[in-house]
Amino acid sequence: MSPETILALRHEPQELEAAYRGAADGFARALAEALDRAPADLVLQAWAARLDLPPVAEGKADGTAPAWSFASVLTPERARALLLTAAALIVLGGTWAKLPWLLGWSESGELIEPFLARYAPFFVGLPLLGVLLQRYRPPARIVWSVGGALAALLLLQSFRDIDSDAGILSIIHLPILLLAAGGVLALGSRWQNAEARLAYLQFGGETAALAGVLTLGGGILLALTAALFEAIGVSVETVLFEWVIVYGAIGVLPVGALLASQRVEAGRLAPLVARVFGPMALVVLAVYLPTLVANGGLAERDSLLILNVALVAVLALVLLMEAERPDRTRVWTDGVAAALVALALLADLAALGSIVTRLAGGLTPNRLAIVGLNVLIAAHFAGLVGPLVRRALGRGAGPEDAWTARFLTVYALWALVVVLAFPVLF
Repeated sequence: MSPETILALRHEPQELEAAYRGAADGFARALAEALDRAPADLVLQAWAARLDLPPVAEGKADGTAPAWSFASVLTPERARALLLTAAALIVLGGTWAKLPWLLGWSESGELIEPFLARYAPFFVGLPLLGVLLQRYRPPARIVWSVGGALAALLLLQSFRDIDSDAGILSIIHLPILLLAAGGVLALGSRWQNAEARLAYLQFGGETAALAGVLTLGGGILLALTAALFEAIGVSVETVLFEWVIVYGAIGVLPVGALLASQRVEAGRLAPLVARVFGPMALVVLAVYLPTLVANGGLAERDSLLILNVALVAVLALVLLMEAERPDRTRVWTDGVAAALVALALLADLAALGSIVTRLAGGLTPNRLAIVGLNVLIAAHFAGLVGPLVRRALGRGAGPEDAWTARFLTVYALWALVVVLAFPVLF
C-alpha cells in the first residue's frame, strides 16, 4: 500500500474501505505519509481520526512541512491494544535481562556482569522503540531503515570489547542513539522538520516526568507490599527485588511514553516541571559555580565529572523550558532561562579550559569524549544565550527552533562517533 494509492482513492469511499480491509496495517502507514502531503484533506483527516493516528497540523504558507503533535485521545480499543503491546514488550525486555539467571549463570559472575553491561541500553530501549513504532505507525521505509540500524548496533555490541574505556563509553552513549532512533520512528516523514523535533523533545520531557511519577509510585507500592507480607511472617523480598523491580524498571519508560502520547496540553506535567525546577537549578548553579572555583574544584577529576553531569542536566532543563514556553511575547521564565544559559556557558568554558590542560598528559578516550561533549554544549549555549538575553530584556525574539533542532542531530552524530569510532581508535 502506497500513499499515492490512498490519495488516488480518497474520493472513492468503497474502494478506500476495501483497501483498508485488505491490509489494515499497511493502509495506516501509507495514510500517515499521505497526510504529510495533504494535511488539510478532510477525507484523510476523517480516516486519521478513525485509526487514531496522531494529528497533523496544516502546512505553512511557505510550503514547509507540517508540524507534529505527539498527543491525541485514543479509542478504548486502540488504547487497550497498545497497552497489551507495551506489556508484551516489557516482558520480553525483562526476560532478556534475567536470561543469565534463567540459564543458570548465577554462580558465574564473570559472565553475568559483561552480559548486563553489554545489553543494558537495549533492555529498556527496544521496548520503548516498539511502543513508538506501534503508536505512531511510521512509513515502512523508515521502519526498515531504523530496524537495520538497530540490528547493526546490536550485532556490533555483541562482539566488541566492553572492558576498555572506549567500550564503556560506547555503552554510555548508546541510549542517545536509541532515543534518536525513537525520534525517527515517532516523527516518521517529518523527522527533519525543526518544529517536529522540538515537539519530540516535549514528548521526551513529558515521558520522563510521567516515568518519574511511575517510579515514585511503584517504589511506594513495593515498600508497602514488603511491609504487609513481613507483618504476617512471609518474606517476599526475593521476588520483589530480583524480579518485580527488574520488570518495573524496564517498563517505566515505555508506559510513560504511552501515557504521554495521550495527554493533551492541558493535562501535561512537563511544563510544571520546567517552571518549578528552572528557578531551583538557577539558584544551585549560581551558588555552586563560585564555590567550585574558590575551592579549586576545577583541578579535580571527580568535580569536573559532576560539573559535566550538571551541565547536561541544565541543558536538558533549558531545552524543556524552551519547548514548553507559552506562545507569548514575554513570560517570567525568560529571565530564568537566560540566566541559566549564561551561567552554564561560563561553567562549561571553565571546565573546558581545565580539561584541555589535562590533554598534555596524553589523549585518552575519556578525555576526548568529555572535551567533545563540552565543546558541543558550549557551542549550543553560545547560540542560545544572545537571543535569550534579548528576549528577557524585551529587545528581540528568542532563539530559532532550527538552532536547537540542528544540535539534536549533532549530539546524535557525536554519540555515533563515540560508539563506532572510539573502540577502533583506542
